[in-house]
Amino acid sequence: MTEKTILATAIFLALTFFYFFFPPKKRNWFYGYRTFKSMESEETFVKVNKKASFFLLVFALITTVINFIFVSLWHLDYTIFSILMSLILCVISTQIYIKKNIY
Repeated sequence: MTEKTILATAIFLALTFFYFFFPPKKRNWFYGYRTFKSMESEETFVKVNKKASFFLLVFALITTVINFIFVSLWHLDYTIFSILMSLILCVISTQIYIKKNIY
């Protein structure tokens, strides 16, 4: 396992934990899960960001474990792929949540 793999994973997990424990409290254009639907009201923005931070944390932990298994067993480094997969799965899950629970 390379130092770059460990560093990239550590930074990604640190940002994920930060987002989970400190989700945005009110609408802004800088930080949080921002779509037109999620920013329609203050209440919607807070709900969606709490759920998005949970999804991101779950998917980040799962893909990190899978990546470390790949690195340990087969020396295949999929760090960037696992980070992108976490983000994509988070967006898909959050959009499904919005469609089912908000509208």
